[in-house]
Amino acid sequence: MSADSPKRILLGAFEMMNPNNGMPTWTDPRGRGDDWDDLSYWLGLATMLDAAGFDFLFFADTYGYATLDGRMPDEVAAHGIQFPALDPMLAIPALAHATSQLGFVVTSPTTVEKPYGTARRFATLDRFTAGRIGWNVVTGSSQATTDELFGVTQKLSHDERYDAADEFLDTCL
Repeated sequence: MSADSPKRILLGAFEMMNPNNGMPTWTDPRGRGDDWDDLSYWLGLATMLDAAGFDFLFFADTYGYATLDGRMPDEVAAHGIQFPALDPMLAIPALAHATSQLGFVVTSPTTVEKPYGTARRFATLDRFTAGRIGWNVVTGSSQATTDELFGVTQKLSHDERYDAADEFLDTCL
């Protein structure tokens, strides 16, 4: 962008493919929490955002469920707080097919899988979205969840996780 060009603000929407992002929206009668597992809902949202000129739809994602002191609080299951969750990567090709300009960003950690599978999925999404995919790189989630669901028992310090993520990205890119 040249110095004479006006600055541009990117406009995006933040979502998670689960019944409730942790906000008390489930109490509002206008809430759409019952539609979270219906592809038609996500197609409608994506086409609405595309028509309104949004730049991207950001899918935060979490592997597993929220924990407190190493266990899932009863409220998580009772109110569907970020649990259960669908994999947004699987919906993105359909959403991209239904839109023309909207970009998509999805969260994927560097700590629970080997680089090849991640690189392959993002290469596929890059092709199927005509380049409208972005990767929100995270270095982990709840250690208890990671241990239980993925068998990842190696506990890395903050700096070690980021060093490992750098190596992961070098391999993927």
